[in-house]
Amino acid sequence: MKLNTEKALAKLGNDISLYQFLTQSLIDELPLHIEELKKSRDSFNTESAARTAHVIKGHLLMFGCEIDAATCNHSQNELIQCQHHDACKALITPLIEITSSFLVALKSQ
Repeated sequence: MKLNTEKALAKLGNDISLYQFLTQSLIDELPLHIEELKKSRDSFNTESAARTAHVIKGHLLMFGCEIDAATCNHSQNELIQCQHHDACKALITPLIEITSSFLVALKSQ
């Protein structure tokens, strides 16, 4: 995953210390979201997974990751209506992968 650092900095008024704080906060927070998604997948909790997808989507947009954010948006909308456990698992698994990739990208800056 490629982050758009310039876009994120511009959204933060080019405040490098705020950018560093936000990045570190996300590095600390994203593992919790990954665990929440795994729990939601295993317990068929589509409401929790949809909320988490919404949060991750916002973080991705901050860093200019529009394609991955669109995937989160799609999953969020589908999870709200999802009635079948296997279908919900199929929607949540890519969210876990996107969030994990996002975490790796943030750590590698």
